[in-house]
Amino acid sequence: MNITIEHETFQYLDVLKNFLMSNNIISSTISCLTLSDQAYTIVHI
Repeated sequence: MNITIEHETFQYLDVLKNFLMSNNIISSTISCLTLSDQAYTIVHI
């Protein structure tokens, strides 16, 4: 598993999440991305 590529993917998700938040897009989408961030953090502790 290439951690660098995986990390870049999650950075992209974070940018996407910030973009969605700044444009007030559907809150359920934000929640889903936030859960993805939390899962990523738990897995990599």
